[in-house]
Amino acid sequence: MKISCIEPFGTVIATYWQGKRMAKTYRIALVSSSKLFLDGLRKIMEFEADIEVAAEVSDPKTLRNMVRDSTPDFIFVDNREREFDVDSLVAEDGFNSKAIVFTQSGGSEPDTENVIHVNFETTTSELVNIIKNGRSRKQPATNPGIKNPEFKRITRTEFRIIQLIAAGESNREIARKLGSSEKTVKAHITSIFEKLGLDNRYQLMVYGKRNMTGGDAEA
Repeated sequence: MKISCIEPFGTVIATYWQGKRMAKTYRIALVSSSKLFLDGLRKIMEFEADIEVAAEVSDPKTLRNMVRDSTPDFIFVDNREREFDVDSLVAEDGFNSKAIVFTQSGGSEPDTENVIHVNFETTTSELVNIIKNGRSRKQPATNPGIKNPEFKRITRTEFRIIQLIAAGESNREIARKLGSSEKTVKAHITSIFEKLGLDNRYQLMVYGKRNMTGGDAEA
């Protein structure tokens, strides 16, 4: 029996890499003296398929070398303690990155061509959109009718579980609110991961915070 509908393996690989090259990837360097802060921010960035963490810096002395070596599109600087001299860095010849500066008063300070200020009120979605849009903190216009096709397979129970996980509830608390067992909740979560192509609870929490609206689940 001859099978003629399967593409050669080389063609599949070439198509995959062509798609990778066509997709825009935003390279960002993370700068903070807090390892905990860096770890949390990295997890957020890793959830975005088109954002790549190019480098991480915790020592102000190595900041310039990092920018020269990794040439990121963006540098996120946690400058709450004013440890990093962002102004002189941006003023240097050959500096082609945009700096996103996180401070206590960020947002009240004026942005410039290469410096964008954020603060504690900046949401994850706003930060991601700053990176993808260059400057604007507003989300790009989207067609509300377009959804992940897999999302339509989410049942009402799974939808409710996603909402509760996004709210920070534990499996035990979710089971109590749904009137079911923790084992059943875990089975639902596994099913949700498979349907949405997610790997862990953190990704699901972020997904839920960004995408949950009423009336989207299957009956």
